[in-house]
Amino acid sequence: MLTFASIREIMHRIGSLTGGCMAGRDMGAVARGIYEAIEEDHLRHRLDQTRYLGERLIAAGVPIVEPIGSHAVFLDARRFLPHLDQG
Repeated sequence: MLTFASIREIMHRIGSLTGGCMAGRDMGAVARGIYEAIEEDHLRHRLDQTRYLGERLIAAGVPIVEPIGSHAVFLDARRFLPHLDQG
């Protein structure tokens, strides 16, 4: 016989149909990730990391797409690999 405690344990470990079959611990991890991603210090650090990488690549002569993005630095493939056919 299933008790309330066993049902709660099943939902925590496996999830429920109404939760999209996502376990409670996974929903908690997603919520924590969202919370951390919108913290201002985290965002500032992430932007600084991306800018630092872009500036170092430029200084080393690596062609990148400018302006430097907020979440990524993209190589300018046409200038980086000009010998490759674009078609």
